[in-house]
Amino acid sequence: MRLFNKFFLKYRKIITIVFCIVVVVLLFKAYTVFRITNVICRTQYDSCSDDLLLKLSRVRGKTLFESKRAVKALLSNDFEVSKFSSKFNLPDTLQVNILVRKPVFVLEPKNGDKFYLVDKSGFVLRTSSSTSLPILQTDDESFEIGKKVGDDKLFALGILGGVYNMYQIKYAALVDNSIKVISQEGITLVFPTSGDKDLLLGSVRLILSRLNKISQDSRIDKVQSIDLRFKNPIIK
Repeated sequence: MRLFNKFFLKYRKIITIVFCIVVVVLLFKAYTVFRITNVICRTQYDSCSDDLLLKLSRVRGKTLFESKRAVKALLSNDFEVSKFSSKFNLPDTLQVNILVRKPVFVLEPKNGDKFYLVDKSGFVLRTSSSTSLPILQTDDESFEIGKKVGDDKLFALGILGGVYNMYQIKYAALVDNSIKVISQEGITLVFPTSGDKDLLLGSVRLILSRLNKISQDSRIDKVQSIDLRFKNPIIK
């Protein structure tokens, strides 16, 4: 043992270099020799969509090096993919972990025949012929997939999200430089296209609550509209 220790101390630099070379060679072999036959795809919501699974199936049969390049090429330009990573699992499996953009709103163009699905940041992800998500109608003819909507529409989507969370209202319209929402009581709520979103939504909640508590002449069934574009909201 003492002889071995002396030998190791004397040649440890050489041994370390050789060990590193062996590791590099083995990694190179793994990247260029091992072929992928199985692909596992996971998102933050568990399993991947059929579209993603079909897309990633193209990497099967490629070497580890080729498959990683293929995954990068396939997912880098996918607007619904926010981030992704991949790792090799012995003996022949590539696991791909994806952070996907989730549609939470829908834009409905004027006279349009399809819906544009939008994530919480305002990026247009794809189109759909039907939806169960909250809808914002606009005067636009169409929207470009992969692009972010303008500030006015992003603000309007935030207002829509707020009234949906408070009252489950799923429809709003961005018209005449204002955001219009019909409450469950049939009242037209008119919002500006910019400002303090939380303050505006809080004002709506407070006004609707008070209208049901004060005198009979001012009850909510007497009100037709609440205009919040002014410092002091106008109730008609």
